[in-house]
Amino acid sequence: MEAKKTLVSFESVAAAAESLAAGGQRPSVRAIIAVLGGGSPNAVLPHLQAWKAARPSVKAADVTLDPRIAAILAEQISSAVADATRAAEARAADLEADSEAVAEAGRLAEARAEELAAELDQVQNDNHQLTGQLDALHREIEQVKKDAAAQVQEARADTQHEREAAEQARQALARAELRLEAMPALQEQLEALRGQLEAERSARAAAEQTAAVATAERSQLQVALDRAEQLQAEQRRELGEIRAELKVEASGRASAERAAAVATAQLAAHQEKLANITAKKPVGDKEAGNVG
Repeated sequence: MEAKKTLVSFESVAAAAESLAAGGQRPSVRAIIAVLGGGSPNAVLPHLQAWKAARPSVKAADVTLDPRIAAILAEQISSAVADATRAAEARAADLEADSEAVAEAGRLAEARAEELAAELDQVQNDNHQLTGQLDALHREIEQVKKDAAAQVQEARADTQHEREAAEQARQALARAELRLEAMPALQEQLEALRGQLEAERSARAAAEQTAAVATAERSQLQVALDRAEQLQAEQRRELGEIRAELKVEASGRASAERAAAVATAQLAAHQEKLANITAKKPVGDKEAGNVG
């Protein structure tokens, strides 16, 4: 831009016009642009018009001369007028050519402006589309973030649930192990009860041989012994069920606890009955002695 401003000036345009006129060429806008090597018609035209306006023109002077001289002058004036007319016509042609050059430049500028406007519309349209795509991408990114956060939260909840379930299973296993450890003591109690039952059977046989009065007590003892054997069988069956239920841990905990409670209650009841039978035994022995 700075080079063009320095190139297209009145002095440069006037020098180019003088050079063209001296060479017998018509100084037009296009010719001057060619001599200058650049410039726009809108910049060259004002300087060219100023140069043309400053050039001297031929005018007829009001003088009183000899008719012969006047005739000669008239002829010369006619010739000068013809020259001036030709110069004016040439100048008009130059102006017309310059106007055409400026008009063409205007048309080119207008076409370029339309192209630039179309390009601007296309850029704005592309920018609008890119903005929409960018907004959609931002929304998609936000949705992905929300989904990822939800999945992380769900995974944390599942992990916590698994930890709680593992802790419950560990506690159930510990309780089952404690009950299994208590089984030998219960078995020893059952064996002791079996020994007591055998002793009672021996005592009952002796009582039957020594005294008839012990028949009623023997019957009661038999009932008690039968009940004890039944209880023993039930306890064995329940112990087997307890062992089976302990193997399935959580699903059999309640049944095992109820079975153990029943077994304990039955054992206590049986021990109480044995104690009652034992307490009654001396009385039977006395009566058998008296009978003897």
